[in-house]
Amino acid sequence: MDDIGIWNWKDKYHPPEDICADGDIIDIKISFKGQKLETNCWCNTPQGMGEFYKALNELIGLDMGSPGGIKR
Repeated sequence: MDDIGIWNWKDKYHPPEDICADGDIIDIKISFKGQKLETNCWCNTPQGMGEFYKALNELIGLDMGSPGGIKR
């Protein structure tokens, strides 16, 4: 998580208010060793999101490339 830089992610990743957008909505809440992350992503995602999904797959078998995620 440190390598991805998630502890520096912003609270929100939304499109500009003057743009009508349709897309995925992602809420992430993580607490680990005194560090906390709460972020909401709508259409936009922080840099490192792909690496975050890959880490989830490796750590707990959650494939975010599939609808609803699939656990191995």
